[in-house]
Order: sequence, then structure tokens, then C-alpha cells
Amino acid sequence: MIQAIARDAGRHDRWVFFTYLYYNTYWGLKARAGKSILVPTAHDEPPLYLEIMKEVFGRPAAFMFNTMAERDMLARRFSFAGKYQDIVGVGVDAPDHPVASPAAARFRPYAPYLLYAGRIEPGKGCAELLQNFERVSAAHPELKLLLIGQLLMPLPDNPRVHYLGFVSAEEKNAAMALASATIHPSHLESLCMAALESLAVRTPILVQGTTEPLRQHCLQGNAGLWYTNPAEFSVAVEWLLGDERLRQALGRNGLAYVQKNYTWARILDKYDILFDSVS
Repeated sequence: MIQAIARDAGRHDRWVFFTYLYYNTYWGLKARAGKSILVPTAHDEPPLYLEIMKEVFGRPAAFMFNTMAERDMLARRFSFAGKYQDIVGVGVDAPDHPVASPAAARFRPYAPYLLYAGRIEPGKGCAELLQNFERVSAAHPELKLLLIGQLLMPLPDNPRVHYLGFVSAEEKNAAMALASATIHPSHLESLCMAALESLAVRTPILVQGTTEPLRQHCLQGNAGLWYTNPAEFSVAVEWLLGDERLRQALGRNGLAYVQKNYTWARILDKYDILFDSVS
């Protein structure tokens, strides 16, 4: 691929590289620095502090960040002065009436439930999630925790914790729409597609508060709650389970937030402006 980039340089006007971390990004930027755009998808993680990353972030002509929190975090280490920048992310489709779809029948028997969607592993905060759920579920014996996605860790022998494996897009939308809230416990995120997908079906999010991109979704969209310890997790769940008006208001706000910032039309417009600006 790197050879093709060097060989075909004159055939393309712009080069967009996704994720700062990898071989193809480093050598691709080196080959086409003047025409390149970087979408970093960066977390505050150890590789970001390698000396070589100053070269990676020094080469692009423009940057497209997932969130303002990601941009601010990177700006503490790298200079973007004089280079085109925008906060973009990715597009999210808002499905029509997911609770009325045939797929919803699979999830209704579990209600009320909290939902986690994604890789199920300690690195995503899932061990903490299971501990927090154990604590809050003692006061709510009817509450379940549903997990969908790739299982990469053992689960406790708890009849209220249900692993449902991989599901279709229609099933995921229905599962999110019927949840009391979706949980996003990761300490490392630059955007979190699952959070936006939850907001797109009017379900509030409950997020790890030390993860600034997640907390910004809650603040900017007025669409969810956050926690930084088990006690805060329990209080937030109590509010979401006990106040339906709050839950519905957060859900409406979340859909409006996605429609304003994360429709595909909005994302593509921003890329069009970018391509016109980088010459």
C-alpha cells in the first residue's frame, strides 16, 4: 500500500489517514505530507508520548477530530497552529420506531435492563461495570444487565447478567431502544459509536466520567449522566430507574444532539469543506 501511495501520487488530490498509531499512517504521511489529512482517533495512552509521534502529528496538512475533548487532549502535546482543523466524528443513522420492529420481541422479556454493547473486556471497563451492577442490583432485584458483542473475559455466575453474543443491527437498535440506559464504562474513548447509537434511539447514556469525550456527550447534548465511582454509579441508576420524565427528556435531547452533529449529511458536508480548504 505504501508503494502504491508513492507510485500513484499524481492520481489523487487528497489522502486521508485514519488512526495515528499504525505503520500505514506513519509511512503514508511521510510519502504524502503536503496533501494528507489525519483523523487521529486518539486516546490519552502511552504510545501517544513516544518521540516519533511528534513527527506523525507534524506532517498532516489538516486534522479531523472525533470530539473537542480529543482535540484539546492532543493540543496539550502537539501544535496545530496554521493547519485546518474541525470536529467531525462519524455519521449515525437514527432508525424509525425500533421498539416496534420484530427484533424488539427478543428483548422485552428482560426489561427493565441496562445494556452494554461492544467488546466485553477489562480494558473497556467491563470488570468495573460488573462490580458496579452487582452493587446496584442488590436494591433492584428486577434489574438485569445485558451484554452484546465479543466476549473476551469470564462473566460472573449471576442469573441477572445475560450475554447475548453478536446481534444484527436491527436487534442492536431494538435492544438499545428498550433499555433503561446504555452503559459506557471505558476509560479510553475518542468518540464512542455505541453511545451515539443509543442517543439516536432516544435512550440516555450512563458513562465513565473520567473519560472526557463521553462526559462531553452528556454535557453538550444534555443527554446522559456520568459516574466516577461505584456510589455515583448507583445514584445515577437510581435516578434513571426512578424518574421516567428525566429518562425521556434525556432521550429526546440525545436524539436532537445526534441529528445536529452526527448525521451522515453533516459529516460529509464537513469533509467537503475540508477538501476544498486543503490545497
